[in-house]
Amino acid sequence: MLTVEFSRGRLQRLRQVLQQEQLDAAVIGLPEHVYYFSAFFTNWIHFSALALTADGQSFLVTPNAPAENTAADEVASYEAQWNATLRSEQPREVARHIIPWLTKKGAEKIGIDAAIVNSQLALQWNRPL
Repeated sequence: MLTVEFSRGRLQRLRQVLQQEQLDAAVIGLPEHVYYFSAFFTNWIHFSALALTADGQSFLVTPNAPAENTAADEVASYEAQWNATLRSEQPREVARHIIPWLTKKGAEKIGIDAAIVNSQLALQWNRPL
């Protein structure tokens, strides 16, 4: 089980990489990477994402309810399912939460991992990645 304390340390190291690479932000969407950087474990039937700015602010989007006890500064949620029916557009919904946050933070140049969530982010992002 990963701890919040060590995940914050990993976020700090990622922030240094963002600064070195002159990126405004990064969006992490692969479940194992989200877990590594936030200490939030995404259920295999759901999607989540973590955004980090070069100045160290972080935002986590989790399914159904905002996660507690994570390394993220801010946490939001989306409806991943209605009753027992999973929403097939979960990755799009996660991206729809991440984009306004990045825009509010003034992020222009962002790095992404190879997650389904980030494919939706790339489709909706109106600036070069």
